[in-house]
Amino acid sequence: GGLNSEGNFWTSIHTRNIVDPAWGGKIAGNVGDTFVGFLAAGDEWPDDLDPGRGGQAGTYLGRIKHSLNGDNYVGLLYSGYFFAGDRNQVIAADAHLRLWGRHSLAMTGLFSFSHDGAGNTDRQGGAASLLYQYGQKPLDLFGMLEFMDRDFEMKSAFYQRTGITKLTAYVGPKFYPRSKGLSWLKSFNPFVYGFVIHDYRTGGDDILFFPALRFFFARQSWIRFDFRYLTENWAGRDFSQRELVIMGLAQPNRWFSLEGRFRIGRRLYYDPEDPF
Repeated sequence: GGLNSEGNFWTSIHTRNIVDPAWGGKIAGNVGDTFVGFLAAGDEWPDDLDPGRGGQAGTYLGRIKHSLNGDNYVGLLYSGYFFAGDRNQVIAADAHLRLWGRHSLAMTGLFSFSHDGAGNTDRQGGAASLLYQYGQKPLDLFGMLEFMDRDFEMKSAFYQRTGITKLTAYVGPKFYPRSKGLSWLKSFNPFVYGFVIHDYRTGGDDILFFPALRFFFARQSWIRFDFRYLTENWAGRDFSQRELVIMGLAQPNRWFSLEGRFRIGRRLYYDPEDPF
């Protein structure tokens, strides 16, 4: 389970977190319309990072997914991580629902229970997401709302930040010229993408506004113009960044192609003492 690369939470099962398995096993199968899977592994890498604590890290994952009609489903997930007195356990539920036509909703809710063996402290935290998508030949729409508590933790997952609420949106109409004089132009796609992130630790906000224009030509050639406007909170300050990116690919014949990228603008240098 997970969202996609546009979200803060990419996936709940990122097996590369198991770096040096000493042992492992996986079993999966279907019982009617229900998928059942279980994975367990002992990872020796944490002992290399912290030899004073020793031992293997145990990872245990369980997944149940019940298919409804079409691509609709509901599911449950368990993730457990145990190492030298540390524990991280997560229970989660998710669902995907096709509303009508090309409209769909995906929902995820997670709750974590963590214990620090060295400090003998406990933490609990929640996370949730709601994703709306619509896709047709003339129009793509995308909207996502995510929340991650400050104390949420999931050792098996891949995510970027905790302690935030993030709203992401995309609107992208697509046009297909019919004129004979424009036969070299297959389609063009103006779109707007953006997000707003509120960080509960710093109280700051990150705001991205990203208008762009893409042209698609014959022989899989294309060119794209991106305009990036970002206000980012870092080290207690807000930084405004502006950027123009032009990229494209030309393929005059089957065996030769030329790809290029041009960027001009300003980005933030993430120095903790003197950012600019």
